[in-house]
Amino acid sequence: MICRQYTLSGMVQGVGFRPFVHGLATSLQLNGWVKNNNGRVSVLVEGDANAVATFEEKLISEAPPLAKPSIRDRLDTSAHNLKSFLILNSEKKTELQASGDIHLPADLYCCPDCQAELLRESDPRYQYAFINCTQCGPRYTIINSLPYDRPATTMHTFPLCSRCNSEYHDEKNRRYHAEPIACPDCGPQIRYLSSLEGEQSGPLNAACLAIRGGQVVAVKGIGGFHLVCDASNESAINWLRQKKPRPEKPLAVMLQPETVASYVVASEQHIQELNSSERPVVLCPRKKYAPLPSNIAPNLNELGVLYPYSPLHFMLMKNLKRPLIVTSANISGEPVLTDSNDVLQQLAHVVDGVLDHNRPILRPADDSVVQIQNNKAHTIRIGRGKAPLELSSPFIMPEGKTLLATGAQSKNTLCLAFDNRLVVSPHIADMESLRSLAVFEQVSKDFSQLYQRDINCIAHDAHPDYTSSRWATRQAKTNEALSSKAIWHHHAHASSLYAQTASSNLKVTENIIAFTWDGVGLGEDGGLWGGEALVGRPGHWQRAIHFKPFKLPGGDRVAREPWRIADSLRLHCGMHAQSVDPLLNSMWQQNLNSPLSTAAGRLLDGCAALLDICKSTSYEGQAPMELSVLAENCDTEKHIDMPIINNEVIWLGLVKWLVKKEHDKTFASRVVLNTFARSLVKQALRLHHSTGIKTVGISGGVFQNRLLVECIGRLLAKHNLKLHHPQEIPVNDGGLCIGQAIEALAACLGNPSD
Repeated sequence: MICRQYTLSGMVQGVGFRPFVHGLATSLQLNGWVKNNNGRVSVLVEGDANAVATFEEKLISEAPPLAKPSIRDRLDTSAHNLKSFLILNSEKKTELQASGDIHLPADLYCCPDCQAELLRESDPRYQYAFINCTQCGPRYTIINSLPYDRPATTMHTFPLCSRCNSEYHDEKNRRYHAEPIACPDCGPQIRYLSSLEGEQSGPLNAACLAIRGGQVVAVKGIGGFHLVCDASNESAINWLRQKKPRPEKPLAVMLQPETVASYVVASEQHIQELNSSERPVVLCPRKKYAPLPSNIAPNLNELGVLYPYSPLHFMLMKNLKRPLIVTSANISGEPVLTDSNDVLQQLAHVVDGVLDHNRPILRPADDSVVQIQNNKAHTIRIGRGKAPLELSSPFIMPEGKTLLATGAQSKNTLCLAFDNRLVVSPHIADMESLRSLAVFEQVSKDFSQLYQRDINCIAHDAHPDYTSSRWATRQAKTNEALSSKAIWHHHAHASSLYAQTASSNLKVTENIIAFTWDGVGLGEDGGLWGGEALVGRPGHWQRAIHFKPFKLPGGDRVAREPWRIADSLRLHCGMHAQSVDPLLNSMWQQNLNSPLSTAAGRLLDGCAALLDICKSTSYEGQAPMELSVLAENCDTEKHIDMPIINNEVIWLGLVKWLVKKEHDKTFASRVVLNTFARSLVKQALRLHHSTGIKTVGISGGVFQNRLLVECIGRLLAKHNLKLHHPQEIPVNDGGLCIGQAIEALAACLGNPSD
């Protein structure tokens, strides 16, 4: 007989790992115990030496699907002559313990076993909206502290009934030590509040009746409220758009798996993502003549599709038997709402009723969004199911040191960096409102507490007027233990490419050519960058090539009024402006509120406006998205050469070609995207020949354009250049905090983790 003790780290809490260890040990006739120990799991087994060896092997190879364990320590010790194998009470952190090896689990979709029980009339949890087990249910949004035990979650106010208590302690039950376990007798309950008639009996049926009747209902999910209406009811969708307001931005559609082929053309990769445990919104090509109103995604050829993931979703979909619009319940640009009182106060003009429940949501988690590019899934938004996102840093932080990267002004996320880890929050919001700032502060505080880290340094965008930058500066001024570091926007985009992921293993000592194309960010020279080719590595970026600067008359207004950019481009080419605004020409001539920019995103906006495809927008990226839809319908290889003179890409020829005569919009749109793709490859080849670098990275919101990226990938491959495009990290500003952390660590440490 031997006795061996293990300490396991990684994702081992909230994923059914202790019950798995118990089952494995008892199947091998081993005695001992398992317990949560701060952020880790401790195990002691004793018995036959061969059985212990098998136990150790299967501890990793047969771990639950959502677990990611690693054996941190093993120690042979004297036998205790134990008579059974037990799950012991968790050990709390004491004053003498160092920070734990914390890995916070994401919220999990309702597993197939629980789905079957949920919809089986004879089951005690039939149509119970909070059914869960060790392999599914809420985690991140209900955990108040670790170790992960029921008293440390929002379920602590719901004492277990005798049936749930029996299942919780039954070694053979899949709810053995399922911390959020509940049933209709002891757990949370749903209720329906009609805006006109107050609380209704039969809440599920009342909500479904309202949705069938063309009403908009706010439904409380796992990470916040959704606004839900009938996806086949054009009038209901128009009402939602008018009142939110959200005039044109595409809306997500919830579909049942068996009906998805009626609405979209889903590839194997699309289906794989839709069925994944994260249950993200997946952008899928819309099927021609799909029986859904065009106002779901006006002027676009893709639908954002998601499958049901919470028990309440499955109940709604079974009852209604139709596609549903499912969009975040929030003031546009703000974090998703998590409390019904806030919904009734802020969205009373939108909703006809609220399907609420009394399980508190501690922190919001909006839905994740995924896109398929080059037959691979790429994350556009980190959210529920994916967050907190765990990445490996190319740098090792000194022991006890922690850095917080505060992200961007739009699509804000936070990144906590410590040891060799990067932990990324779910999407928070655009940072334009007080509520966005409040949630930002809450998440930063929660991350510090949950991961048991005292923050020593804050990295922020170099733009001094960003909300996150002002916050970081204030924190450093009021706390002597804190330092702050400003990071250039496009350096952060480039450095995000170095996060160590399953699809990315760039060495931090390796130089690359990094294209950072977006809608503008502050550059080192004080200008508005966004069309840059950088050469180097984290902490050592050099601007090599950029687009010829052009004026943005009206400043920030151009983001919603691309016609301003179109007229500016005309004026740069010596043509007359076509604007009805008499001030634009004088603003441009006198350089009044007309900053220069090199931004590729704004240049694409201008091209779309020149073609009369989209002159005004209601959401970010609308103009290039609509241009790309037209380009999809043309397969021409034609492009306009953009010469490189004095390290500037000259776009004047493209603009003159667009305006010299009236083009077919479909043909011209494809020419525009071909021109940008070939310009990038031309720049890459020039830099490759001068530096010998063969790896080309892309980061920035422009590279959400699937057609553009796929064209770039094909062209680079023809020249034996490697496209580096990580799948797990958003290329938009949602991934900026990751690059801020890496860039700050490079500047401060300069010691690669390898």
